[in-house]
Amino acid sequence: SVSRAQQQVQAAMKAVETAAATESEKAEMLMEIAMGLQQKPERVEDIFAAVDLYRLAMDLAPKGEVLGVARIRARMATALMAVPTEDATHLKEAKSEIEIALATLTAEGSDAEMNLGLICQTLASMHMLPIQPAISAYQRSLRTFDKVNYPKEFSILQSNLATAFLSIPFTDQSGKMREALAVQAFE
Repeated sequence: SVSRAQQQVQAAMKAVETAAATESEKAEMLMEIAMGLQQKPERVEDIFAAVDLYRLAMDLAPKGEVLGVARIRARMATALMAVPTEDATHLKEAKSEIEIALATLTAEGSDAEMNLGLICQTLASMHMLPIQPAISAYQRSLRTFDKVNYPKEFSILQSNLATAFLSIPFTDQSGKMREALAVQAFE
């Protein structure tokens, strides 16, 4: 039997081949289908299918569409983050993709910064990265996601920051300062 992911990928490929659309529109189409697969995955296969569609979308996108490709990369990074595994390979790839995307993104960069923070925090919990890059990404994201205009994102960021601050070992005199920063963020 053909899985949902296989059906979606086949439909996407057929649509791209037959559509009287520009390469840019086809890339956008693939990205939309990938996002649909990623949002409610039934199996891990759905996430991998989404990643494949994002890659295909990047290949299809015209070379001059730097912003469009950056958006696709950022979305692909969120799919790679969602792969359930103890292995850090997909997280490392997600980190690389989102950093490349961040070099291009401007207004949407804060959302990508929040995701970069999550990736770095997960890698830190696996002892593959220090926690500081996660804290820095969250703090950069707070420049956009303020308490008034983005209360939900602000709350999530503050919670993530508090958790990140608390994960720093309290072996030195600055431990009390970190604890105070964590309490402030939770409040």
